[in-house]
Amino acid sequence: MELMLGLGSSLLSPYLAEEAGYNNTHSLLLDGANDNFDTNFSAQTILRAAPSDGFTVSFWANPDTTGRSFLGSTAVPSTSGQLVFMINSGALLTLIRSNNKAGLEQGGSVALNEWHMYSLVISAVGAGSGSDFVDMSHFVDGVDVNSTSSFNNTTYDDLALISLPDLAIGSQAEGSASNVFDGHIDQFAIWNRAVPEAHLAALAAHPGHDYTTDSGDYASSAFLEVYYKFDNNANDSSGNGHNGETVNGASFDTNLPS
Repeated sequence: MELMLGLGSSLLSPYLAEEAGYNNTHSLLLDGANDNFDTNFSAQTILRAAPSDGFTVSFWANPDTTGRSFLGSTAVPSTSGQLVFMINSGALLTLIRSNNKAGLEQGGSVALNEWHMYSLVISAVGAGSGSDFVDMSHFVDGVDVNSTSSFNNTTYDDLALISLPDLAIGSQAEGSASNVFDGHIDQFAIWNRAVPEAHLAALAAHPGHDYTTDSGDYASSAFLEVYYKFDNNANDSSGNGHNGETVNGASFDTNLPS
């Protein structure tokens, strides 16, 4: 039976048309020694907006080793501002430090030598202002893993005071060998909103989707602040001019999520 195109093409998944125009070719490869990807971008502005809008970091990763950092500040950790998202004892761990206070969230299994999509979402609790505590949630493949706070005395007032240096993908501190990521990372994105679970799940189901285009259940492209496709270059694909750079020999590879 011959499939008629034209009107018949409406039977196709809405993702297929967009994905046909975007060919995901490369991912970021980090060797676990001292390399990283400097975003040349500070999350300070987005974090300060978190009381009303939220904040989301999401990416695909295929780690070779546990105890490594997905994302961190490029300066030595300080009480004035720090964000770390990493693997700790086979689980996701997020640390936010600001105004001499800290919040730590942990939970969600991280599989080695496998591609999965990992996400951190900061969303409003209560009015999302003043003394309300920061709410941090972890997602694996678009599913909330019900992570828990070991301690969290960071409030939205504290976020308004945070002062972060550049963020580095794969390192807590630029030039430091401590906790440097070992493996592959792809489709790295930061939104200046708390992205809904349904949107994350849609991206997890379609690892080759272009995040700058809404399709299906994903409808957060307007809030995309930073987006690195890592397709053999360091360019920010969100159109916001946050081009990054590889540091100490970080490179690109054709190992991709599927």
